[in-house]
Amino acid sequence: MNAGFFILVSVGFIAGGNGKDEAADTEIKRFEGDWKLIALVHDGKGIEPGANVLKIRGDRITEKSNEDITRITVNPGKKLKEINLIGVEGRHKGETMPGVYIRDGDLLVICHAHLSDKGRPTDFACAPESGRRLLVFQRVRAGKD
Repeated sequence: MNAGFFILVSVGFIAGGNGKDEAADTEIKRFEGDWKLIALVHDGKGIEPGANVLKIRGDRITEKSNEDITRITVNPGKKLKEINLIGVEGRHKGETMPGVYIRDGDLLVICHAHLSDKGRPTDFACAPESGRRLLVFQRVRAGKD
């Protein structure tokens, strides 16, 4: 499997109900742009991230190298911020992968279950047979990779 497969299942945004929409919408705006995958761990094994770049526009993520589209929902109000990656088109259509994230300036770290029956991670550990993926992205600034 290529790193692109792992990336596409790794980002998308919108939160629901209870006054969280405004906070989620604000957070989603902070994600907009292009993000280069700089590190990838799958079930405890490091994988070469390659030259994969995600485009995040609104609550949609597309990968430059294929036609996969992922929608994201976020809940930034939790102590450990939550993200759901929902396949809209492509290989993961109809799949939802729950995760957690940290966004610090131009760095985005996501840990998500790649199997929905594993549930939402409660930390960023990605041990062997954990059913988790850990992805680290760097924002691509104009004039750079």
